[in-house]
Amino acid sequence: MEKMNFDSFISRNGLIPLTEAGSIPDENIQLSLPKLHNFITDSELNANDFYINISNPEKPFCYYKGAVFLEFSGNILADLKQRIITIENHLNKAVADRDFTRFLKIVDPRLAPDLFMEVFSFIPDSDKYPLFLHILNDNQYCKDVFSSEFINKASQYKNADEKMPLTDEWGYVKIFTCASQIEELENQTVWYTNINNAIKRMISTNPRAEIFQAQVNIRDIKSYSSKQADKKVTLDPLRVIKIKQMDLIKISELQALMRTEDLVGWYFYYARQIKSDWFYNPNGIHALSHTKRVLLLGLLLVYLEKLSDHDRDVICEAAVFHDIGRITDGYDTSHGIASYRKLFAKGLQKFLPAEDQETIRFIIELHAVADKAATKQLKKYDLNDIDHTLKLYNIFKDADGLDRVRINDLNPDYLRSTGAHKLLLLAHQLFLNPEYEELLLK
Repeated sequence: MEKMNFDSFISRNGLIPLTEAGSIPDENIQLSLPKLHNFITDSELNANDFYINISNPEKPFCYYKGAVFLEFSGNILADLKQRIITIENHLNKAVADRDFTRFLKIVDPRLAPDLFMEVFSFIPDSDKYPLFLHILNDNQYCKDVFSSEFINKASQYKNADEKMPLTDEWGYVKIFTCASQIEELENQTVWYTNINNAIKRMISTNPRAEIFQAQVNIRDIKSYSSKQADKKVTLDPLRVIKIKQMDLIKISELQALMRTEDLVGWYFYYARQIKSDWFYNPNGIHALSHTKRVLLLGLLLVYLEKLSDHDRDVICEAAVFHDIGRITDGYDTSHGIASYRKLFAKGLQKFLPAEDQETIRFIIELHAVADKAATKQLKKYDLNDIDHTLKLYNIFKDADGLDRVRINDLNPDYLRSTGAHKLLLLAHQLFLNPEYEELLLK
């Protein structure tokens, strides 16, 4: 759940954090608190995920974390943890299956509009507008949640069709392919609308090739495969315009690049700090290997964006700890706060420079929320330089975002920096070459 929507949902529904329950003058609630606190401790849940809704006397207590919202009575706790786990599992499967109709049926109706905005970018283009209309017409809470900006965004997909890709306002489609040299493209009839698929094609067929970008008018596309693994068009090569070779860094260039500014030394200095027992599943997709790749990509972005040594340390510390609070490899949008909380619980704050702790806290706690949502939380942090903090935040989110190649969910449109776009190819290659550390040591 985006932090912006998280706070908005709490205020809209009048939820009071359980940690503030002592000030509520309700005898029934006060009598139930000791039992609830014991349950939370015994179940190894977090009290920060529990709330009180005094407007619902029958079920005054709530569990709210990420996409799960459950109301319950203080006298019925026996199966609560299992109910939470079951809902989380169903939600994770729905997201993994890209079954967003089912996803929206599982979540509480009051939470559905917020979650719909959050998962919107993951919904297939042809399904975006129909689902938008469905929830807008069937969910009474949408009018209080959907902004005019979001409504306009959703409406852009009104004519999205599985038979043809989306175009820009002039009717052109951005396309990508791989080739050893530009002359080969004179006969290229198949292009990809997703750069990730062009990169995968290059890696599997000709790792020495280059990635090219171009445009074609929608009228000149003969056929289109909208499957996620394809996202490709067939066309007349003579109708392709604005062809250019993309400036992408390859893994073959990594060793020389990393020796600049002794990035190799800094990588291993921080990588050695990462401990497997910090993670609930050290071999999971959000654990050791992911953390090290984010660290490496962060160092490269620091170099490409010409950041200072001090900035390098902030980015690296954020990379080392950003996912240690995860307790699932599934859908979990509040793990940033849990990660920083765990960092302190384990006494790991000793690794953080005192003057940078608030900046690092901001980056870690909000790295899993939307950029706009994060800016709304700035006042909650004691930051010396807000503009510079946001710059570092964006760089870190690019480093983390680039490694979404591991879950086949990297959207370059969400990358913020020029350097991140140069690392698109390398991000794929690092994921496919887990022995990259040996390359750095040669």
